[in-house]
Amino acid sequence: MSRPKPLPKKAARMLRLMDRAVTHWTIPVIGVEKGRVLRRLIARHAPTRGIEVGSLFGYSAILIAASMPRSGRL
Repeated sequence: MSRPKPLPKKAARMLRLMDRAVTHWTIPVIGVEKGRVLRRLIARHAPTRGIEVGSLFGYSAILIAASMPRSGRL
């Protein structure tokens, strides 16, 4: 199985801030564990295009976009 590449610093920082924010507000996000699974799937299949439906907070959109190749489109 392919290992996910490290997230860019800005994306990782934003996700940490969002993780902290959802402890104060009741906003559903996929979180760290499910995010890890999603990143592994993206690394394994190496998609160049993706779609994120239902973005409330943008957590998974940041995670998906940061995990895709530089030429990828979300």
